[in-house]
Amino acid sequence: MFLSITLWLIFGLIAGLVAVTFIYNGDRRQLFPLITLGVVGGLIGGSFGQIITNTQADFRLLTPVVSLIGAVLLIGLYKNISPQN
Repeated sequence: MFLSITLWLIFGLIAGLVAVTFIYNGDRRQLFPLITLGVVGGLIGGSFGQIITNTQADFRLLTPVVSLIGAVLLIGLYKNISPQN
């Protein structure tokens, strides 16, 4: 379980950093909110992925993938509803 949560956090962090770099063109003001949203989205997506696989195992390939998808979706939602666009 600890390995899964660590992977969710890492994939969410990566998604947040990629969003700052590519979506917001390196805008430093968006660094903390996007990394936070990436981590939260990774945790939500990873939890959902673990529910889908119906297992408590430490590592399943689907779980980190769904964690990354959750982070990207949450960051995309933020980009679409943020008044700073």
